[in-house]
Amino acid sequence: MSQPEMTVTFSRLKAFIQEAMTKFGLPEADALTVATLMAEADLQGSDGHGVTRLPVAARPADSTCGPTSASCANRPATALVPVADR
Repeated sequence: MSQPEMTVTFSRLKAFIQEAMTKFGLPEADALTVATLMAEADLQGSDGHGVTRLPVAARPADSTCGPTSASCANRPATALVPVADR
């Protein structure tokens, strides 16, 4: 049996993603940034970068990497790019 089609507003999608990201342990401000970018990706049709990425975000992070880490484990195609505070 198929599920009925549902329309979700941009603000509701963003709030859902932000809530999920904070429950995954992201600080509130970072969760809002991620939620905005993921919801915008869905809105512009880049579905592979939107809410469908939540299961990947839910996986436990490598303890050597994180938003406050100075370096990450050395892996192919991995880079840590420092970003100045806004």
